[in-house]
This record gives sequence, structure tokens and C-alpha cells, in this order.
Amino acid sequence: MAKPSNRKPKRSTSFAPDFGNLAPPTAKPLPTFEFCYRPRHERQREVGQCWNESTMLALVGEAGTGKTTAALGLALEDLRSGRIEKIMLTRPAISLGEEHGFFPGELEDKLGPWLSPFADVIGKEWKSILAKLGDRIELVALGLSRGRTVKNAVLIADESQNISAAQLKCLATRPGENGKIILSGDEAQSDLRHWDLIGGECPLIAFAKRMAKVEGFRTIRFLPEDQQRKPFVTAAVKALKGFGK
Repeated sequence: MAKPSNRKPKRSTSFAPDFGNLAPPTAKPLPTFEFCYRPRHERQREVGQCWNESTMLALVGEAGTGKTTAALGLALEDLRSGRIEKIMLTRPAISLGEEHGFFPGELEDKLGPWLSPFADVIGKEWKSILAKLGDRIELVALGLSRGRTVKNAVLIADESQNISAAQLKCLATRPGENGKIILSGDEAQSDLRHWDLIGGECPLIAFAKRMAKVEGFRTIRFLPEDQQRKPFVTAAVKALKGFGK
């Protein structure tokens, strides 16, 4: 009677498991967090309707109408569902002249105070979301965006009314595979100098007009009735139109 062999059977090196729609085990697990985005008005619903088909979106309109809320809310939903791997956040730091040298610490420490509006959008859950997402949310210095590629990610540029024409042109060339750029701004609150304007217009608006016929680009104009803050804000915006210019 033959003795049983002590040798272990050889493992096949040609076996490749079919994960189907599941991510391979080396991929990061999908993040879980409690925040759930729900559009509050027609413009936010419009953003959601053209989100997947757009490579670049310009969300323009007066302060408090929910532009950044729509952008960040939809980006977080994409991240949770696995459609993207990262959210990149930026905004121009006009008062710092893009140098970020007045705050101590690393780049994220310096940019942190300038990105607090994103925290205002999410509310008390922001810190918890940041802790859970880790490097899935990246703070990007606008002045250092040249050379970067937005791949499998959404980049949200808040306060885009203060982004120069050259920077907008740079952002338009950043999208890579499955990448998306969102510009959010109110041209009435631009702090750019008169020599930065394009034909007397805020660069964001001039840029949107130039890009209007480019496939994958879309501009959505938020309206005064979309105001999410107190009615006082709508009245103030109307009363102060053209003030300080």
C-alpha cells in the first residue's frame, strides 16, 4: 500500500479570480459616513442631473444659494459609491498672495483656515468625515495646481470669482481619466484688481462664456430665490449691488 505523500499540492499561478463589480482586495475599502446630500431647490437638482456627463461645471450666483453645498455633497456621494477615489479642495487665497506664508506648519495647516467654508457646508460632521476619509480628501494650493492631474477625483474650486484668467486656463487642462473640475463663485464678490478683469468682466464669467460650446462644460446660474441663509442676506445683496466697486 502506497504511503500518503507529505508534499503539499502546488498552487496554480494562473488562477485569476473574477471580482466582477467588486474592487480587488488591494483596493481601499469604501468610506462610510453619515452625511447624506439632498438637493433643496431646482438649481441643485440641475447640477445633479448633469453631474455625470460633465467634466467641468461652473456654478455661479450670489452667496448663500447652495453652490458649494451641491458640489461637495455630490462629490462625497461619488466617493462613498466608489465612482471616484479622492476629493480635492482649493480656493484662492487672495489675502495671502498665494504664498501661504503667514500661517505656521505644513501646507494643510496653512490652507486650513481658508478652506473652512467647506466645513460650514457639512456642519458638525465635517471633522468626523475628515477623520474617516484621511487622504481621500486633499487640500490643494491653487498656485501649485499646475502639473497636477485630476484623475478618478473631483476638484472643487470655491470662491472662483477670485481665480485669475491664467489659473482658470490651468484648471481647464487638469482633468484626467474620470476627473471632474467644479468652479463655484459669485462674480459680485470678486476681489480681483481691475487689471485682472477680462473686458471689464470677472474672469470666471468671461471663462464660462468662452467654454460654453465645449463638450463636457456646463454653467448653472443659481438664482436669488435659491438663498439658503436668512432673508436678510437676499435683501442685503440687492441693496448693496454695485457698492464698493
